[in-house]
Order: sequence, then C-alpha cells, then structure tokens
Amino acid sequence: MASRDGRAPAAAAREGAESPTRTAITPQALTLLCALPREAAALCNARLSIGRSQPLADQIAIFVSGPGPDAARDAVTALGRSTDGTPALLGFGVAGALTPDLVAGDVLLASELIDDSCSQVLALDPPPSSFRDRLQDGGLRLRTGTLVSTDTVVSTPQAKNALRERWRAASAVDMESAAYAREAQRLGMPFSTFRVIIDEADMAIPRAAASSLGADGETHLPTLLLRLLRDPAQLPALMRLGRAWRRAQASLHACGRLLSEPGHP
Repeated sequence: MASRDGRAPAAAAREGAESPTRTAITPQALTLLCALPREAAALCNARLSIGRSQPLADQIAIFVSGPGPDAARDAVTALGRSTDGTPALLGFGVAGALTPDLVAGDVLLASELIDDSCSQVLALDPPPSSFRDRLQDGGLRLRTGTLVSTDTVVSTPQAKNALRERWRAASAVDMESAAYAREAQRLGMPFSTFRVIIDEADMAIPRAAASSLGADGETHLPTLLLRLLRDPAQLPALMRLGRAWRRAQASLHACGRLLSEPGHP
C-alpha cells in the first residue's frame, strides 16, 4: 500500500523518523531481552520467570520481559533504573515469517524496525559484528531484513499477507521489539534485535494453541487438550507448529552456546 504521494509506507514513515547518529553496540554490559521464559530457557538452559535475569557469559546477561509491548516497555524501564551506566540491549526471541524465503530456525538480524501501531520506522544500533560472525560461522542460517512489531498476535497466513502488503519491505513480525526500541532510545540505551523464525509465512497458529496461552505466554496444557478434544481437526496444524518450535528452539540454544563460549566477542 503506497502513501498518498505514491511512496511505499516504510519510505514515507522513514522521512518522519528521527535519524540520530547510531554507533555499533559493544559486547560490554550487554543484556539479551527475551519476552518468554521458554525463549530464555532455550538460550541458557535455565528456567527464568518474568522479571528475572540470568548471566550467560562475562558481561552478558539474559532478562525475561514478559510478552507484549507493555511488558517489553516496562522491562526496559526497570533495567534502566537498576543498572549502573548504560548497558546495551539486544532483543532475542522468536518471530513469525512474512516472506516464504524464511523458514523455522532461521535467525533474522533486523536491519530496520517498523512500529505498525503508529507507522513509524525506529532507529536501531548495529550489533557487534563479531556476534554476527560467530552465529554465521556456527552453522546457523543468518538473514538480514526488516522486522515489524504489532500490538496483537498475527496468527494466520491472511493476516501475514495483509501486513506484508502494508509494509512491503517487512520480512518478519513480533510484538515486543518496537517497545524495547522506543524505551531504550528514551533512556539512551543502545538497542538492536535478532529474531529466530518459528511460524513460516504460510503457517497458521491453531486457535487451540493461541487460546491456551497464559499471561506469561506459556501454554496451559489442560486447556490445550480440552480445545483439541472439542476440535481434533486442529491437530495437524498444532503438530506442524510443534515441529517449527523445536527447530526454533534448537537455533536459540545454538545462539546461547555460541555467545557464551570462552572468548565470546
């Protein structure tokens, strides 16, 4: 969808965005932000609750914000109050693909971030180049593209297509990165984001799965089983989503292992 003067929405929004000088993030006092406890667990093999942190390596920690933009903003606010100096923040979690070239387990480095709620392009700081090199050399499929953040779950191929039509450059979608970026910028904290793809562009998130999530983003198994008993036709889609999660989980685990090895960047 073009703007009224014929420009693509991302280009039109970019002109209205602030363009401060961005400096590359250095791997000192770096916090990896995960929305979900299971994302953090895949990175560090430790079960963290929302609002808790865990060291990953020297000068690198993991913090669980909770799902959604409000929790993401509040987490960055809390980190800004509780840390000395100005730590760098790196979003790390899962996202849905908007283009068919991205498959479950791919790692997307966001080169551009769009806040869908206000049609604004947000500035990102370059992540440490040594991080990119280490992930790529470790055998992960590392891709670069535009990430768009929404206020609600984008759960069907039709909704993904609509988002792709609105933001032609967008490669993937999540719910937290824009809120992380806005609050980080307000507090003067460098921010960049990586995302591991879970649901591919043609994949729907089954209603049984979406309606079984608790406030912490974790699946309530009894509710899920009840939904499946009422509508067993959702089982094939749920099994596909489970396979996709296992691939995404393996990539998250590999990222945590690579970044925590001795001699990390």
